[in-house]
Amino acid sequence: MLSDLTKNYFELFSLNTTFDLDLDDLESRFRKLQKEFHPDRFVSVSEQERRIAMQLTAQINEAYQTLIKPLSRGSYMLKLNDINVNDEKDTKMDASFLMEQMELREQLDEMKNKNGQQEKIEDLASTIKSGQTKRINELQKCFETGTDESLSHARNLIREMQFFEKMASQLEELDDELL
Repeated sequence: MLSDLTKNYFELFSLNTTFDLDLDDLESRFRKLQKEFHPDRFVSVSEQERRIAMQLTAQINEAYQTLIKPLSRGSYMLKLNDINVNDEKDTKMDASFLMEQMELREQLDEMKNKNGQQEKIEDLASTIKSGQTKRINELQKCFETGTDESLSHARNLIREMQFFEKMASQLEELDDELL
């Protein structure tokens, strides 16, 4: 059991390190590992073994939460390749993407100040979802290619997805407020 604590998240679930995961398979493997290493199964062992079981359970949960979402999965895969997505020294981003984000943000701000915005919220949500889907598909190709250049592009895509995820969260908050 101790050796399991040193495995990366893909190894922990006995999966190939790939961006394109079968999420039903991931969930099945997650449930199996949860059952196998649940701390209640280790009540009659030593304190050290119980502690390891608790650490492994925490690692299994963290691994699942990371791999189930495309943004965190892509970030994790880049981390495995020693690429820091959130390098504070590298703030360079595609100018057209930044302009798109500014326009979307303006739309969101305008919605906060007006009534009857449900249709506009749905349109903006659709635009955000489309942007996320486009980047998820591009990430898949980048990780399949696996070159330094494609991984660098994947890093930029992850950063762009972070913008979209934040905007989606803010839009959801606004929608809740309006309801």
